[in-house]
Amino acid sequence: MDILEMLKQNMSESVTVSEMVNVFERICQVPLDAEEDDLLYENGVFSFDGTEKFYFSLTRQFMTEETEDEYLQLQCALKFPVDAQNKHFKMTYWSENEDFDAFFDTVRQSPAYQYLMQADIRCTDIDLFLDET
Repeated sequence: MDILEMLKQNMSESVTVSEMVNVFERICQVPLDAEEDDLLYENGVFSFDGTEKFYFSLTRQFMTEETEDEYLQLQCALKFPVDAQNKHFKMTYWSENEDFDAFFDTVRQSPAYQYLMQADIRCTDIDLFLDET
């Protein structure tokens, strides 16, 4: 099964941050015939679409022989309203060929994840895509 389709089938607008991380972790366990297979975690306030939102984003970046030196990125980004707490969170964490479990432990231990687990807010939008960089 295509990893983007797997992601789409397991995500919805009502997904919690915990569910999102669990689904993304399972999808990252799907082996790819990739020369490189890296993970990226980001959070922070951004206005990519013209409106400030708090983003909680996971990306799997990989390169295969077929992509001819181009990276593909599978990304899942949850968007939340900006509030007094989350406007202070900003983190970028790359895992290049590191321990898979350590990456997701870092995500789950991050202040933004901990906050979203306790806060009574739901994501307002979700981006799911597979793109060439």
